[in-house]
Amino acid sequence: MSEYEFVKRFSTEEECFDYFKKEIDQKRPKCHHCKSEKITWKDKHKYWRCLDCRSKTTVKMLTFMKNSKATYKEWLYAIYFILDAKKPMSNKELQRKLGCKHYKKVYYMSMKIRYEISKINDRLVFSLCKKLPAMDELKIKDGKLHALPKNSRLYFSSQNKVKLLRFKLSLMKCIEIKNKLLDKPFNNSFPKLYKATEICPIACENNISNTTCVLNERMDKILQHNVNRIIEGIHHGVSLLHLQVYLDEFTFKYNHRKYQIPKYELFFKKCELGNYRPT
Repeated sequence: MSEYEFVKRFSTEEECFDYFKKEIDQKRPKCHHCKSEKITWKDKHKYWRCLDCRSKTTVKMLTFMKNSKATYKEWLYAIYFILDAKKPMSNKELQRKLGCKHYKKVYYMSMKIRYEISKINDRLVFSLCKKLPAMDELKIKDGKLHALPKNSRLYFSSQNKVKLLRFKLSLMKCIEIKNKLLDKPFNNSFPKLYKATEICPIACENNISNTTCVLNERMDKILQHNVNRIIEGIHHGVSLLHLQVYLDEFTFKYNHRKYQIPKYELFFKKCELGNYRPT
C-alpha cells in the first residue's frame, strides 16, 4: 500500500480508532480488571463496560499504547512509517512525518512499536543456527554502537515452507563489549549500556542443532552489510541496550518482504491485542 492510499484510507481520527477497535474485536477482548469476557461496548463513551466488576476498559488499555496520550492517528501512522516505508526511517524523520513538536514523544512511540515487534519474533521456533563471519570491527563513539558485533548469530526457522531468520546477539559478546566500555573514560551515557548483559542472553542456543545453513556465506555478508548501513547511515548509532529491537525490526521486514498484505496489517494480526500484559 502506497503512502497516498494509506493517508486516503485513514485520514481522520475516527477512522483510525475504528481500525484499532476492529482488530481488538477479532481477538475477543477481555475486561482489563477481572479478565472477564462478559463486556459490552458503549458507543457513546467509547469504552467497554464489564458486566461482572462494572469497570471501564478503553481501547488503549488492551494494547501496547496503554498510558499514552498520543492520538490513535499518530500511533497508526507511526506503525505504518516504521514498517511500510520504502526505506528505514529514523526517529527524527518520523517526527517530521507525524508533525510532532516533542522528540521524546516520538522516541517513546517508536520504541514501544519496536519492542512489540521483538515480542513477535520471540515466538518463532528456530531450527538452525549459524555464526556470522567476522567482518566489521566494533565501533563505539559517544556511547553508541555503530556496527553489528562480530559474534552475532543468525537463527533460522522453517514454517509453512517459508524460511525465516532472526538476528540475535550472544551473551558472551555483550560481556566483551561491556569490558571495552569500562576501559573508556566514564560519562553519563555508559551506565545505560551495562544493562545489555541482562537483556541479550540466548537461552535456546543449546537446543539448536548446528547443521547446514539455509543461506550461503555471500548472503550472510549482504545481510550484515545492510544492517550495518541502517545502524550507521539511518540511526547514526544505537545504544547496546536497544540494539536487539533494531535488529528485530530489520528481521520482521525481511521475513515479510514478499507478502501481499501490508506489514502494518501483519503486525496487528501477530501482536497481542485484547488481553495485553506488559512485560
